[in-house]
Amino acid sequence: CDESKPRCKKCLDYGVTCAYGPSSEAASLSVEVAFKVDLTPCRAKTAAAPSRKPVSYLPRTLPPPLPSTGSPESPDAAYQLTPIDVRLLERFQKRTVISFGTPTTKDIYERKTLPIAFQHPFVMHTILALTHLHDMSLTTTTRTANPAFTYHWYRAISLLHRKLSQPILPAERDALWVAAALVGVGSTSDIASPRDAWPLRPPCWEDLDWLKLGDGKKQVWRLTDPLRSEGIFRDVANELYTHVLLPASKLRFGAEDVAYMRANLPDGFCELYKLEEGLQEDNPYWTAAESLGARWGRTAETRRRRSRS
Repeated sequence: CDESKPRCKKCLDYGVTCAYGPSSEAASLSVEVAFKVDLTPCRAKTAAAPSRKPVSYLPRTLPPPLPSTGSPESPDAAYQLTPIDVRLLERFQKRTVISFGTPTTKDIYERKTLPIAFQHPFVMHTILALTHLHDMSLTTTTRTANPAFTYHWYRAISLLHRKLSQPILPAERDALWVAAALVGVGSTSDIASPRDAWPLRPPCWEDLDWLKLGDGKKQVWRLTDPLRSEGIFRDVANELYTHVLLPASKLRFGAEDVAYMRANLPDGFCELYKLEEGLQEDNPYWTAAESLGARWGRTAETRRRRSRS
């Protein structure tokens, strides 16, 4: 039915009665529209006009409704999928999702992402937008020429922003993590030319926004803790942590670096400035202490070499 009022002409012609409204049981679900089929025989007319065509019998079954996204665990309003969305999901599952991750983690994305999307609308909008973006990258159409992509991308970003601005429910942690990861993929994509995507493109005043996005993804990591034992994407997060985050942390704030600074800084220096507590980026004294430790360490090593010679 494409009309807004109950008992519209299309419904009457089809032989159904709309059953939605404040008192309807279907309206309380906020994800479905219930229909009631009237199969009672029509009253016999005494004098039928000879010009009217005979009325065909109504079908005794209706086609099943399209799926919707949402669950009792998610307080967001559900999103009713359209036939175009269903075809997009097929392409996402058969083509787009297998381009994510590494050979050891792409299977996890393929098996886990879509079921989560059916429970959380902000994930559904994210993967629909990414699939639109993937479609557009295979054609000559520009991004601004696709209103559907713009709609799903806007809904994905706005819903994700609202979720992160509120207390996070335990059932939403995996959904928030994968949504943030996919938003990062879409944000660094450019369908016109790969060389026009940051950071390959010429410098622009918007470049610092990518750094903010990277910091935001780190905050989502801390809020959702994908490495927890019951995390759906634990294996993916563990590989990311092992090959990306852990080596980076060792460069600045690993156990060896702390021991090096303790050996090269004056006694009590690490305790005074709390160099062994928290994270490097949270300690305003770390950079200066690191420079002093490196300088004094090289000086001490030079003295030892001279004494040996």
